[in-house]
Amino acid sequence: LFWHASAGHAAFATLPQPLRRSAATSLNVPEMARRLIGGGYFGSSESLFTGIHSVDPGTIVRISDSGTAIARYWHPEAVGTVERKREDAAQELEWELSRAVDACLRRTGGPVASHLSGGRDSGAVTACAASLLAEADELLFAYTAAPRAGFQEKSGRHLFDESDLASSVAR
Repeated sequence: LFWHASAGHAAFATLPQPLRRSAATSLNVPEMARRLIGGGYFGSSESLFTGIHSVDPGTIVRISDSGTAIARYWHPEAVGTVERKREDAAQELEWELSRAVDACLRRTGGPVASHLSGGRDSGAVTACAASLLAEADELLFAYTAAPRAGFQEKSGRHLFDESDLASSVAR
């Protein structure tokens, strides 16, 4: 979630681009450089546009006539390094993933669908959901996007096609 506040005006949106209409912004070159050099997208509430900020996870942003207040309401427990055998860690990860996916599958009825990009995250979630649903004789519908055969991007950009990976997970 992104937000912008100025005198007598506040706006928010799920992407920063719509806020550019309501704020005099320019490219945030220092933030762009930080991300390109290796800072990634995490650890900063700055967007790539000056004056447009993101809401960090576990944070509340309050905008009022007296100003902007940002408060963190979630403070995850710091956990030190835990030594585990690879097999034990894999088993624990599988159990936690299964528990999280199972919680998301609780519903009053109807079919379940998954977005399957072919990446590791969506592949793991989709495979886990399919396995859990199979225990109840239910199916999982997995959707993916793939370019049609022979498609060439006119702009010259490289188009990643992960449909082979998605297909192998779906089997």
